[in-house]
Amino acid sequence: MKKYFLLLSFIFCLATGLAISEENKSEETPQQSDSITDQTESEKDCRKVCVKRDGYGMCTEFEELCEENP
Repeated sequence: MKKYFLLLSFIFCLATGLAISEENKSEETPQQSDSITDQTESEKDCRKVCVKRDGYGMCTEFEELCEENP
C-alpha cells in the first residue's frame, strides 16, 4: 500500500510540474514575438542608461537612449 501511495504521489507531482511548465511556456511565446516585430518595425537601437545613483552606487533612475539604424 505504501508503494502505491508513493508512486501515485510521484505521478501527481510530475503531472503538476508539466502542466505548470506548459502554462508558462504559452505565456512567454506571444510576448517574445511581439517584441521582435516591434524592433523590426521601428528599426531603432535602444539601450538604458543610468541617470541617477544612490549613496551605495545603485542606479535609481534610467533613461532610454535610441539611435535609428540606417
